[in-house]
Amino acid sequence: YRAHTKESLAGVTPASTIDAVEAAAVAAADGGAHVTDAPLAEEMLAHCLDACKTSITSREFRSQVLRLLVAVFRRLPAPDYLGMCECLQRLGDTDTVVSTLERLSAGSERDFLVACQVAFDLVENGSQVFVNKVRAKP
Repeated sequence: YRAHTKESLAGVTPASTIDAVEAAAVAAADGGAHVTDAPLAEEMLAHCLDACKTSITSREFRSQVLRLLVAVFRRLPAPDYLGMCECLQRLGDTDTVVSTLERLSAGSERDFLVACQVAFDLVENGSQVFVNKVRAKP
């Protein structure tokens, strides 16, 4: 099952349909019937995100996959805010990044630390324009 899911995600190309990508990503996030390994799900989703960064040249398809990944990262038992915010940054969605950072900052100590890590990653990896837009939000 692991090899099949990774092969499904490895084949993410503009010729793929968003439904096929969604099926593979959701199977990875939900663990499917045979996968109970949370790190495996994270590995599969990270692979799909890497494909968006390196292999998918169609802007429209890449945006669809990134939006799909945001939804999948949110539905994980322990949401992957780092991956989700990286997708949002690539989509230019400052409003959702700001609301996510606010929600995390107002949460538990662990949530606050995750918010700090997300912010650090955005500053380190994001464009200065995006970071300034996030910072300027009230």
